[in-house]
Amino acid sequence: MSAPASEVFAINDEKEPKLAPPFDAPGLDGDKITLDSLKGKAIILNFWATWCIPCKMEMPLLEQVYNDNKDKGLVIIGANYRQPAPIIKRFISKNPISFPILLDEDGKISKKYGVFALPATFFINREGHYLGSHTGLLTEENLEEWLTKIMSNNG
Repeated sequence: MSAPASEVFAINDEKEPKLAPPFDAPGLDGDKITLDSLKGKAIILNFWATWCIPCKMEMPLLEQVYNDNKDKGLVIIGANYRQPAPIIKRFISKNPISFPILLDEDGKISKKYGVFALPATFFINREGHYLGSHTGLLTEENLEEWLTKIMSNNG
């Protein structure tokens, strides 16, 4: 499950904003992570796996964006796709990631979001509305564009 050579973008063009699908799962640190607990935050939900080359390539960019914007109300959630915690912990010990990691071991959350390839990134504004998604490797340019959209108060 990896993104095709041509990246896929999706924008929620509906007149009425659509709420992002709720999720409730353990984090790698053992704490529960829920969408409801993140209300008021701009959210980048990134589905990834340790075996996914593009996922690993974009991690430093996500880490940089998280560190530059976490004090401004941004949260990045790395939703790991169907891997057990020990494998993820081993990966993080070699590739430092400070944003929260959500465990989607059974794939239920990725199914709710319609993930069909990795990496898959979903952009949610401060009101919990799904603004769009990107499948494939994120670039600094497209990530900055989405960041501007989700961080604005009028979403």
